[in-house]
Amino acid sequence: MERLVIKVPEKKSKQVRSILEDMGVIIVTDTTALAKELDAMIPKDADISMDEIVEEVRKVRAGL
Repeated sequence: MERLVIKVPEKKSKQVRSILEDMGVIIVTDTTALAKELDAMIPKDADISMDEIVEEVRKVRAGL
């Protein structure tokens, strides 16, 4: 399953949410839970450099 983060203008939020839910999309509004889940994917003993973090962010932004 793919995860997407989208920003929706306030005036269109209800309409977009309704369309997505009709298509079977699961909408997660609790970003704290998502952040914890993503954090749990990183091994606790991992020594991640800032360069690796920047590279990962660039990949995510590029849609890779």
